[in-house]
Amino acid sequence: MLKDKPILHHLIDNIAIDNNTESDPKLENLKRRIFELAKQQPHWGEEKPARWLPLEQAIMTMKASGIKVASLSLIEEINRSSSIKIEDRGELEVFLNFQHDIGTILYFKDDSLREKIILDPQWMIDAIKSLITDHRFIEQNPTVTKEWYSFNDNGKLTHELIDAIWTKKEKPDFHDNKEYLILVMEKLNIIARPMSYNLDGKSVKVC
Repeated sequence: MLKDKPILHHLIDNIAIDNNTESDPKLENLKRRIFELAKQQPHWGEEKPARWLPLEQAIMTMKASGIKVASLSLIEEINRSSSIKIEDRGELEVFLNFQHDIGTILYFKDDSLREKIILDPQWMIDAIKSLITDHRFIEQNPTVTKEWYSFNDNGKLTHELIDAIWTKKEKPDFHDNKEYLILVMEKLNIIARPMSYNLDGKSVKVC
């Protein structure tokens, strides 16, 4: 089924597991293989400063309380208020990059993105997934029928459609962070702004 598909290169082993029983002996093979692959990750076995732990725990506490996005200034303030703190801005940058690399947070050094930190990467994934919406959504939101078909047929994502999806009651925090999420999606090459050209031939992004 996956022959000649790019995803095939991401498959490491084929271990069939019977999910109807907890005693399948192949489970141990799977656990062992996962452990072997985990040790190949770039940060495996690296030591980290003990002074990172208070801020790391504070971030985990914020995430557990449902906070999805935090400002860099808040993270800096939490660090300053700790009795054991990261000493300077350079080391804080290293800390945030490390947390990003191991998947704990999403932090980007770009000037347009660095002032906010996504504490829950799954929340970002959910925001993206929510834009790929079912046709039934249109039946409940006829005012954006044109925008939905344009997105579904041509890949043109409009602010009107984003607003309609992200202002739904179960997704209020998406819309509250709309501009930032759009910038992150651009950063990750999930979406791209259309290009326009001036008379002098220079290209500019269209908002």
